Amino acid sequence: MLIIYILVGLLAGFAIANMTPINAGLREKVGSPLIAIVISILISTLVMLIATLITGQNLWPDMAFVTSHSPIIWIGGVIGAIYVTSNILMFPKIGAIETVVLPLLGQILTGLLIDVFGLLNLPKVPLHAEKIIGVLLLIVGLWITIVLAEKKRLQSLGTAKGSERWLWRIWGIIVGGATAFQQTINGALGGALAQNSNMIKGTIQGSFFAFFVGLIAILIITAIKEKRVLPTAAQWKTLKATDFLGGLFNGVVGMVRMGLRIVLSQTIVVALVDFGQIATGLLVQQFGWWKSPKNPVNKLQIIGLVIMFVGVLMIVGVFA
Repeated sequence: MLIIYILVGLLAGFAIANMTPINAGLREKVGSPLIAIVISILISTLVMLIATLITGQNLWPDMAFVTSHSPIIWIGGVIGAIYVTSNILMFPKIGAIETVVLPLLGQILTGLLIDVFGLLNLPKVPLHAEKIIGVLLLIVGLWITIVLAEKKRLQSLGTAKGSERWLWRIWGIIVGGATAFQQTINGALGGALAQNSNMIKGTIQGSFFAFFVGLIAILIITAIKEKRVLPTAAQWKTLKATDFLGGLFNGVVGMVRMGLRIVLSQTIVVALVDFGQIATGLLVQQFGWWKSPKNPVNKLQIIGLVIMFVGVLMIVGVFA
């Protein structure tokens, strides 16, 4: 089963890497990153709604379920909306590289803390030397692949300077760490629902709840900032079916992360998904998928990817 979990985790990373250029194209057409996110999360919610109904489940839990579980299991979708919004705000302030690296660093470190200290009342996961080395290799590989390899290509490091820049950097790590908690919270929701049916049904139903809550949150944020939540009639006419694939990929990511978090530790889930995201991102960059700019992969990126791969294998415990 471990091999299947690894492949599924890498699939989630694949979906994230493809989702980004698709949503970037959608943003260009609708003229607003927030409205593009509304469309993406709306599609994700509808996909999970249909899947929930097809599997014969109720869309909403009964009152007994709600009152017997902590309110915290319902806020995963809100954290997701905050994360996506933060990425939009960070990008022009600190540049593309740091916007990617800092949240991933926050995910890795927070995932490790969740496992080691058993945060959120979860069982503690022993920290072995192999896992420590694996995490260090993952961080080093991440730095080489994204920071060192892309440093010469970066034309703009963002507009924030001095103390403002450091505040954005700190926020990037914090919001990345929050997504590690989000995965754990969503895993708890899916696990609780799975007790009433099975893992697959619980994951699907839990994903619908999480996306629905996230949709409400991003609708509120968008309405406040943009004074509207959907594209204009003229903008709708420019959209193609492929522009909505980002929402489909987003739904896959949410469901896979929730399902994996039920059966695997937070550190392992983060390692698998992040590696899949970076590896696929390099393919998108190399071949210019989804009409994104082509940017040939260089030797440093390949070296960094290999180091990350070894780190992931050590964290998962392949060599144990």
